[in-house]
Amino acid sequence: ISRHGPGRVAAALLLLSAALFGTEWLLLPSKPGVTAWILYLHIATLGGTTISAFFSTVTEHFDPHSARKAMSRILSGAAIGGLVGGVLVTLIARQSGERTLLLSLSAVNLISAFVILRLANSGEGEAVTPATPASFVLVSLQKSGYLRSIAYLVLLTGLVSALLDFGFKNGAAQELSGPELLQLFAVFHSVTALLTAAVQVTLAHRALERLGLSATL
Repeated sequence: ISRHGPGRVAAALLLLSAALFGTEWLLLPSKPGVTAWILYLHIATLGGTTISAFFSTVTEHFDPHSARKAMSRILSGAAIGGLVGGVLVTLIARQSGERTLLLSLSAVNLISAFVILRLANSGEGEAVTPATPASFVLVSLQKSGYLRSIAYLVLLTGLVSALLDFGFKNGAAQELSGPELLQLFAVFHSVTALLTAAVQVTLAHRALERLGLSATL
């Protein structure tokens, strides 16, 4: 990110993700077990990294005051997108099956990559600085209690989310299989996205303005 800029890195990660979805689409009929492993590792490793690069791109293109308003709109859009995506997954799973879903995800990642790359090449604040050595990061964490708190928060949130996600999916897989299992996840994430969108649109922006970041969190 420091060498090439966050926008180009985010675009590259999205292109890689699109290629992996295409590979999983090809492998699914002949090797479903292997495809499931690849898909899980694909999402687990690239998902959070891509999101991090995306938000780094946002912070590079907005000043702190504008970023607060932009972030609220982005999070609301993400929640609404999750709702629409959940509905589409239900329809695709019911009518076309898992392979079409993988191909659709590949197309969405490809489109997103070109949109972010266009933003990165616009030249509006895409900062490129010398690469930061890992030792500097460790020293910064040792000196700053604030950074350590953020690091602990991210670590614990990621750990708890992964454990809850695994437990939920494992329990669901023991009860359902095939299209029914896919539709269950689609409905679950659609309802979750609907609630998230409602909170984002009605409360999040007001809470940030009146309470500040810490109290909202």
